[in-house]
Amino acid sequence: MSILDSTMPQSTQLYTKLPVDQRQAHVLHLAATNDPFSTIKTVSKILTSSTTSCSTLSHEEVLAIRNAVTPEYEKNLERIMKNGHPNVLEFLIQLREDVLFVQSKPSSDTNSLRTLSQTIHKLLTHFFSLSLLQFRQITYADTPALTIEKIAKKEQVSGDP
Repeated sequence: MSILDSTMPQSTQLYTKLPVDQRQAHVLHLAATNDPFSTIKTVSKILTSSTTSCSTLSHEEVLAIRNAVTPEYEKNLERIMKNGHPNVLEFLIQLREDVLFVQSKPSSDTNSLRTLSQTIHKLLTHFFSLSLLQFRQITYADTPALTIEKIAKKEQVSGDP
């Protein structure tokens, strides 16, 4: 059972509060749930039971194939994003960081971890798409002083060559 299988709003917070070794074990568990052999068997079963050729599959058959080839963790991550779980961005960033760390270990299954990493990357890309971002002017009246100080420090022009 994975934290991601939970529909609880706290599932994202539970993951980010886990100790590092437990998060890494969870990442390995997630990656292992993407079984390509099971996927191939399911798709083959759908295609062989179809009474039509591949070019004329029904809408339901196409959806069944799409569902079969989409890893369960991807469906769960998308559900978490759609349901607006608290701290979803922090959760996705932490999860990707853990995946990249585990992936860097020589004994890891790089193919399944790469697929998990690509899934998280895709979700983060959607999260930061221009259509979802809200741009607003930063003013002294409605912005905390700490934020303005950070921006000023980054934007500071140095006189040293």
